[in-house]
Amino acid sequence: MRPSGRATDEMRSVKFTRNYTKHAEASVLVEFGDTKVLCTANIDERVPHFLRGKSAGWITAEYGMLPRSTGSRMGREAAYGKQSGRTVEIQRLIAKGKLTTSPLTAQIASLSVDIYNDAPVLDLDYLEDSNAETDMNVIMNHAGHFIEVQGTAEGHAFTRDEMNKMLGLAEKGIAEIITEQNQLLET
Repeated sequence: MRPSGRATDEMRSVKFTRNYTKHAEASVLVEFGDTKVLCTANIDERVPHFLRGKSAGWITAEYGMLPRSTGSRMGREAAYGKQSGRTVEIQRLIAKGKLTTSPLTAQIASLSVDIYNDAPVLDLDYLEDSNAETDMNVIMNHAGHFIEVQGTAEGHAFTRDEMNKMLGLAEKGIAEIITEQNQLLET
């Protein structure tokens, strides 16, 4: 039984709010249950010197958690002068997804599937994720093709059958996210 009472293949509620901030060229607040992510985009006509005159653009990603976004206050990484492994990994995943969609004609989505209480589960919340036996992050595009699969046994090694079940759950969840994205784009 999951702490949230959700079925093993059930996502948290997903909500997208467009134009969430006033000054960014584009912004969206993404909510997965209690997890909230603010995404903003800005346009800068400057490009690195090696792209000048090539009709190409450049995309970067930044990630940071707010000081009281967790149960206890976490410090600002800038105050320590270095980024945590989590920050570096999330920025890498964001950039990886963007680079594979160049020239930004494909939709992508990412989520976590894990083994929790000996069962493959979709879209873990914090309580589940912090006690998971296996952690797998999956990025896919709108065509159902994998961009990245990253799985780590944290409690015990996982079997091929468990891996296949987790990938199946990821495909289901990502298809749901892509559907939500499409509905948002139609408005």
